[in-house]
Amino acid sequence: MEKEILQGDGDYRRKFIVKTAILYTVALAAGCLLIFWGRPWLRSYLDGLEPRAALNFLTWSLTIIFLSILPVCAFFFRFGQKIVRAQRFPLPGTKVIRDTEVLRGDRAVARGRLFIGIALVVAALALVSAVFFPYWLNRLAASQPRFQKTTPGHGLLV
Repeated sequence: MEKEILQGDGDYRRKFIVKTAILYTVALAAGCLLIFWGRPWLRSYLDGLEPRAALNFLTWSLTIIFLSILPVCAFFFRFGQKIVRAQRFPLPGTKVIRDTEVLRGDRAVARGRLFIGIALVVAALALVSAVFFPYWLNRLAASQPRFQKTTPGHGLLV
């Protein structure tokens, strides 16, 4: 059987490269801003908080960071489902930036299941991390003296 090749679109490739370069430039600039201005601000903000409040802020921040991965996992899960249903990869109507062999049948279904599997594994890791790292941070903080409070007649509270 002859291989079906989906021809790359030169205009789409140029637009893709320009948009990717712009995205990386913006991401690099945002990263620099976070490092040079955001980090000192966060440090001074946390220093102004009580230790328990700072720990609570960091715990929720970690949870939100890990859970923010879930929409990307949902996208790849749905993308894999579409590939499995269509039994074709790339999907019909998809533009590609270079000449690409079209996979059909079992090979396409395997590729779709791979997307689904990776999405599920990354989602599971994100959920476990969203629970484990804040738990670990609280356990670590509980072992530090400045996070422990004593009240008269009640002993040590953690």
